[in-house]
Amino acid sequence: MTVLQTMQRIGNEFAAVKILKDAGFKSDVLNEAVFALPTIVDSVITFLDRINSEAAKTDDKYGFFREEVESEDITEHKLGIASVEHELDSHRTVAATKLGKKKVDFVTVSCIEYLIEVDNTMTKKVPASWAKISGTKKLSRYHTPEVVRLIRERDQHKEALAVACDIAFSQLLSDVSTKYQSFRDCIQALATLDCLLSLAAVAGQPGYVKPEYTEKVCISVKQGRHPMVEQLLLDAYVPNDTGLASDATRALLITGPNMGGKSSYVRQIALIAIMGQIGSYVPATSAKLGMLDAVFTRMGAFDNMMAGESTFMVELSETSNILKQASPRSLIILDELGRGTSTHDGVAIAQAVLDYVVRETKSLTLFITHYQNLSALAKGFENGELKNVHMKFHESGDSGQDITFLYEIGEGVAHRSYGYAGSCS
Repeated sequence: MTVLQTMQRIGNEFAAVKILKDAGFKSDVLNEAVFALPTIVDSVITFLDRINSEAAKTDDKYGFFREEVESEDITEHKLGIASVEHELDSHRTVAATKLGKKKVDFVTVSCIEYLIEVDNTMTKKVPASWAKISGTKKLSRYHTPEVVRLIRERDQHKEALAVACDIAFSQLLSDVSTKYQSFRDCIQALATLDCLLSLAAVAGQPGYVKPEYTEKVCISVKQGRHPMVEQLLLDAYVPNDTGLASDATRALLITGPNMGGKSSYVRQIALIAIMGQIGSYVPATSAKLGMLDAVFTRMGAFDNMMAGESTFMVELSETSNILKQASPRSLIILDELGRGTSTHDGVAIAQAVLDYVVRETKSLTLFITHYQNLSALAKGFENGELKNVHMKFHESGDSGQDITFLYEIGEGVAHRSYGYAGSCS
């Protein structure tokens, strides 16, 4: 009911839109989306007119439908229940006569209804046909044969009523499904408007810029930021530049201490590329992007023990899939490839994969590693296709063990990783 009422309100807001031009936008997409909203109002009202709003709010399925639109089965069983309850009420006079009382009232104890309480001093007046249900030191509680029969009859009506209500509700859903196409068009229009409104809200934020697109494969970003992390930080997010192009530097080998910002940096590049490609403004001072066919990531360490796959197996399987699917228009992000095995084997795997994606696949690549000796691989690319960069940090203290992360990208290789100290700082 809430969904239908919401759709009714939305449709009513745009009831004046009778033709596409009435929407009043320059964009055909917006005009078509707004035009689709009021088309469902008549159908929605028809369905809402069948529903008892108060019963729907309390999840009362027996009263869900208004009386004038109830099915014959529902009406029949409701009348049957009312008739039985009337007979039960009338039966109190008969029970009182047998007990020699002027009046008898039914009580409910422990969810057992229509019990007649008799003082234990008067149990000799109770007919043998009455069934004792419970009692205390002072009184006993009974069901008469007629009460037992009527309760059973009422319960049968209630069970049949529940089935009839379920059938009626299923029929309502079936009737709603006949309007599937118009409802689907309305929901799609709402989704389109919601998406465009969200993109417009993002575009209106300070620090966001419209990206420029080019035919060549490249990601050139000035003062780029992570769109989500910067919302969570109490301090200002440190922006960084990025320059990748298929005909120039297309791969960055990124080193630096743990917690130094390597993962956030590569994630921000991926998010900027994706945001730009869906038509969003991006968090940067300027951005020049090429169209990508995919963004592949291999980050984190986890196993799949239920399938008998170790951390190392999962790592290599995912990397293998990336190598099979990536193209020169892809962005590949690999984070600490080779850490799931020994250092010697890990270096060999990381070096082979990095060399392959740069030399053969020619994808735009961001490769994070703690293996500093991989930096020598850049010497094999005379045209600078592979470039060494690192996350800057500052050492202080007598032994240089006090580390300050600068979160800025710089050229060259980090001379130390500070694996343990960086993680604990």
